[in-house]
Amino acid sequence: MQLQTLAPSVMDYFRRSDLAMVLIESHSGKIIDANLSAFSLFGSDTLFSMTFQTFVPSFSSHLSVDVLANACQKQERLCLEACDAKGTTKRLQVGFLSTDSPSKVLLLLRDMTKSPCIEESLAAQKQTQAALAQSEARFRELFQNIPFVAIQGYSMKGVVQYWNKASEHFYGYTQEEALGKNLLELIIPLSMKKEVKDALKTMAKTGQAIPSSELTLCHKNGAKVEVFSSHAVVKIPQQNPEFFCIDIDITERKEAIMRQQLAASVFTHAREGILITDAKGVIIDANAAFVKISGFSLEEIIGTTPEVFYSCAHSLEFFAKIKEVLKAQGYWCGEVWSQHKNGTVYPRLLTLSAVRDTKGVVQHYVALYADISHIKAHEQALEKAAYYDYLTDLPNRAFLMEKLTTAIAKAQEEQALMGVMYIDLDGFKAINDIYGHAVGDEILKIISKRLQAQLRQGDTLARLGGDEFVAILEALKTPKEYKQTAQRLLEAAKQPLHVKDLALELSVSIGVALYPLGAQTAQELLRRADHAMYLAKETGKNRCVCD
Repeated sequence: MQLQTLAPSVMDYFRRSDLAMVLIESHSGKIIDANLSAFSLFGSDTLFSMTFQTFVPSFSSHLSVDVLANACQKQERLCLEACDAKGTTKRLQVGFLSTDSPSKVLLLLRDMTKSPCIEESLAAQKQTQAALAQSEARFRELFQNIPFVAIQGYSMKGVVQYWNKASEHFYGYTQEEALGKNLLELIIPLSMKKEVKDALKTMAKTGQAIPSSELTLCHKNGAKVEVFSSHAVVKIPQQNPEFFCIDIDITERKEAIMRQQLAASVFTHAREGILITDAKGVIIDANAAFVKISGFSLEEIIGTTPEVFYSCAHSLEFFAKIKEVLKAQGYWCGEVWSQHKNGTVYPRLLTLSAVRDTKGVVQHYVALYADISHIKAHEQALEKAAYYDYLTDLPNRAFLMEKLTTAIAKAQEEQALMGVMYIDLDGFKAINDIYGHAVGDEILKIISKRLQAQLRQGDTLARLGGDEFVAILEALKTPKEYKQTAQRLLEAAKQPLHVKDLALELSVSIGVALYPLGAQTAQELLRRADHAMYLAKETGKNRCVCD
């Protein structure tokens, strides 16, 4: 063994170590010396006069006095692939140790075949750190820019440490204005300050967040901001705890409730009588004030026409003129003389209005009379006239759009899946043309009840008009869950129809669009579901297609 180039202490370690070591020439890679562990590692009885790259071919690129000297100085570790004398592939960790001669280098070899090399471990660690950084950036971006959800972070003393863009919109303060300020100075009204101070002390003491609740907070301009506020205390090791507020603006919802309450109050205290007819002028409802004014019971006037109130004070041409104006303008107001049930004639101020659906088609007419004392029943009738289909009693397009918008917002908030089904009757037009609208109307009533019965609790079925229906499927567990509902609808629609001694059969074609997978808005969901329905028609009908 030629160990004279090594220091005595190194030479002793060289002889005894379980770590494989070889001494090589820096310029050629020729093995000058090797310990027993090296012979064992390479499975060879003869190493002298062989080159290191015989066993580690990729080492050739490192054969340079300067390169190896630099590796020794930096104490580099390389992971290289080796092949022993039996042809077995191994992964070696190669370290470098300088000698007293720059032309010779001692290589320290560790078999890492079953273990990751340092470079691999470092690479994995870097990859993990990069993934964590990416995840943190992703969620930071989400929290900073998520619309309609105001997120603020505070110290346990209430000092603002985080303020996202939605908070700027909700409360009027920019991030620069809010950071470092106390929430008591920014958004807490005077009447709540003591309560909030006590809550901060409680959270700091217990480490538990206060319950979620509806709060009335302050905008920068002094306006009230109605929010539903959720809270969380975040504890990070070796850092002071923080608490976060997540606020959802409910101002519009509260204002809508107030408008409904105001409308209900107005209806309740108004003194006008109200009469509702269908598009053909047949009376379908009247309020108590009208019953009191006219002297007729509700049962006596339902199904009749307003002609029962005509008096001899006006000619038939007078009422015909009212109908012409109402049809052309959708509105008429004036004084008329009507006949009471007891035969007396009395004057009344009459306002007639046409109620149209989203396509502009007249669905109902509403007549308002003076001296109303009760309006509750009429309020319900008006809402039905505006939001429900007169033939099937299903929600109409106006109701559908409001419901669909609300369902999308709920799905977005809960990160849930929902779907829209566009349903069209196959062959309905032919039946309608052959047997008439009366039969067609009965079919629509029967089919609507069948479809409604197959939906899950909480789902909504609406009639858009004609033979088109839309179903809203909320809280789907999987993207394929809609198929069960679709199959039930297809089966129900195929059942025989018995209308006026006729035995008829038809089917439905269904198009489906999913949120958020296929569309993001109410209009886009309907458009894509409608497109999918037409694909179902084109591919044979009586089937369901998902866009």
